[in-house]
Amino acid sequence: MVTRRNIIRAGYARIEREDEHGTKSTMSPPVEKVMSSPAYTLSSQTTLKDAIKAFIKLDVGRLSVVNDGVLVGIVDRNDIIKAFI
Repeated sequence: MVTRRNIIRAGYARIEREDEHGTKSTMSPPVEKVMSSPAYTLSSQTTLKDAIKAFIKLDVGRLSVVNDGVLVGIVDRNDIIKAFI
């Protein structure tokens, strides 16, 4: 998964910035340079309580939701907070 946090930490927040000569860089890094790995996942059957535990333990902002190895969605901390409330 690639998040805004990954991109900023990798130093690629501004891909088209100019160098000291006024030249814009068009190089864009490959996804593998900034992505989070390994991929952390939840089942769509995971309870809210277990999802909260996963977010806290893994210290991530988003988790992929899979069923039988197929991506069916992405859940983030805001989704969990809304569901809890």
